[in-house]
Amino acid sequence: MMMQQGGASWAPSALSGALAWFRADTGVTDVGGKASAWTNRIAGDANTNLAQGTAGLRPTINAADAAYNNQATLTGGATIYMASLAWAAPLAQPFTWFAVGNDSGAAGSEYYIEGNIDGVSRSILGAEILSGAYGTYSGSQIVSGARGASPRMIGGINNGVSSSLFIDSMTAATTGDTGANGITGLTAFASFAGTANIIGKLAEIIICSGAMSAGDRALLRTYLNTRYAMSITA
Repeated sequence: MMMQQGGASWAPSALSGALAWFRADTGVTDVGGKASAWTNRIAGDANTNLAQGTAGLRPTINAADAAYNNQATLTGGATIYMASLAWAAPLAQPFTWFAVGNDSGAAGSEYYIEGNIDGVSRSILGAEILSGAYGTYSGSQIVSGARGASPRMIGGINNGVSSSLFIDSMTAATTGDTGANGITGLTAFASFAGTANIIGKLAEIIICSGAMSAGDRALLRTYLNTRYAMSITA
């Protein structure tokens, strides 16, 4: 589903600085109902594609998920994760990320995505480790909100002391200092080590260079609300 904008179809690939866009209905390699690969829909560095070579560690494919307006999702679990290779061109701050998915809502660490594959210069993007909140971390962290198991949009602009965290709204839930780390690779559903796994689902991941403008956030909000029947506010 693409959103009509000015008479032409609009998709997250049109966002300024778009570098990675994963959506669960396309670019997924289905092996017995499990995803062995998830291809970045933004053409360019093949090292940004996600994969999992071990059958027992692959997410389950849901072709039409009622909780997500009958759109496709991938289901994680206690040992499930996918990872890219090291990106050919590491992404420095500022960068912007968004994810549509859900976690268990229970206490404990559940990472939606992590912006590295080796534990060096970590950027943790999603559920926060200790507080039961959502957060974004690139050496320091900002957190807000209470975790829950329902579908949601979380995201952030990681830009040092001028960083923002978004939770079901394109107005920042909190601002502050996330540190200075960038993105050197990508792990989805877990930490780079395959721990702190999401007990939930992912439907979409978007990563852009730069601090996303209010105009682009408004376009993304309309797209996500339309596709997933969400109620993301301005």
